[in-house]
Amino acid sequence: MFFLVYQFYFTLKAPVAILLVAVYGVDTVLTIIRRIKMKEKISEAHRHHLYQLFVDSKRFSHITTSLIYSVIQLLCCIIVYYSFQLGLWEQLLIITLVLLSITLSYVFLVRYFLKMRVKAS
Repeated sequence: MFFLVYQFYFTLKAPVAILLVAVYGVDTVLTIIRRIKMKEKISEAHRHHLYQLFVDSKRFSHITTSLIYSVIQLLCCIIVYYSFQLGLWEQLLIITLVLLSITLSYVFLVRYFLKMRVKAS
């Protein structure tokens, strides 16, 4: 997938292509940062990804969680489709706004699910 994003970027000169992996990329990067802050080895198995917190909360099934992720990623793909021909600064603004929105949502939801986990125990 990353190869395709790379090809898309260099063929069309569209940095907005990074949004093709936005949801999973933000989840991966922020999970790694969170694990480093918790002084965990990032090479060991864990259950800290946001989609795992969704399922572990017992409020969302695997299918529901996958559907939520898919819809958000589909919205990102639609944004790419309609904006890859815009100018560089417009694309950079779109990238910033989308990644900031996903990042803030990630932080809020992780905190929410961790508070739920503490209340349950």
